[in-house]
Amino acid sequence: MKNFLWLAVFILSTNTVFAETRWGSECGLTDQKDDSWVEVGKGLNLQKLTKAEIRNLPTLTKQQLIIMAKEFAKGSEDNVPINCAIEAVDYLKGTDDGPYISTYLVRGKKYTEVLIYPGDNPIGVIFKQGTVSIVADNGDDSIACR
Repeated sequence: MKNFLWLAVFILSTNTVFAETRWGSECGLTDQKDDSWVEVGKGLNLQKLTKAEIRNLPTLTKQQLIIMAKEFAKGSEDNVPINCAIEAVDYLKGTDDGPYISTYLVRGKKYTEVLIYPGDNPIGVIFKQGTVSIVADNGDDSIACR
């Protein structure tokens, strides 16, 4: 029985290593943007949008922007009210560059990224396409699953 347990542990551990190596991380994304990341369509630079254009964005996009702004505001000591997309974009425009919204196809799955440049390096959140569910963070072009 003891040998059987050791065998089972060995088989499970080799399958786990194989799965991580072959398929990447648990959220299905590589740890950096590489050739497997294909941008779908043209990204959206919100720096250039007017308040009227922001109001006309799809509801899902507005929700994603609010979530990104709240994520970014967590690191701030200021109490920043972010209740609507215009407030979110205004807050995110306070960074050096951005916000940008891009959609990527990675290994057959679509993801939406909201990205800003608070300095020289980008930070952002990556949503499962069509949802407000954050699957990963982008910090200095390093992708980390949540």
